[in-house]
Amino acid sequence: MLDISVPPRQGVGNKKARSWRAYGSVLSSLPFSKTMARAMAKTNIERFDEMSADILAFLYEGFPIPSSVSPQVAGLTVLKYLEYDPTTENSVTEGERDPETEFFDATLEWLVHAGFIAKRAAPVNRQVYVLTPYGLQALKHVPKPSLGTETLGQKLSAATKAGTKSAASEILNQALSIGAQLITKHAGF
Repeated sequence: MLDISVPPRQGVGNKKARSWRAYGSVLSSLPFSKTMARAMAKTNIERFDEMSADILAFLYEGFPIPSSVSPQVAGLTVLKYLEYDPTTENSVTEGERDPETEFFDATLEWLVHAGFIAKRAAPVNRQVYVLTPYGLQALKHVPKPSLGTETLGQKLSAATKAGTKSAASEILNQALSIGAQLITKHAGF
């Protein structure tokens, strides 16, 4: 526990204000990563939207070639394996695993389960992903042809490259809505 003594002054409000400032200076000195601070400030839905937008834009740009989708797609850091000894199971690594990686993995799996992307096994114990017909059709949709011929996929790619998270989230929600309609229509609902 942190013990902070505050010299007496008039009024309780001043004492509380000085106490919070002291806590703030202590908290700001703790080693939080930028990713953790970013994650703490956002809701799960906002984090999901951002990561989904990054994943779908990445797969749209590489379509139809199945691609390995790592957390780096969403700007997260990954642990790099430099050496691995299978007999002792010892490894030499570089970097750190981003705390948001678990959330990224869950987002990727949700997109597979929902039918927007397909997962396939690839050599050397890795997975590759590709857009499903529903995911591709949703991203090829042109929302208002009278305003231009740019597809949602093109807009999503541009927004993620530009770093405009709110625009990417809005475009993603349009694509997910269209994709859900296509999937439910196909399923007979």
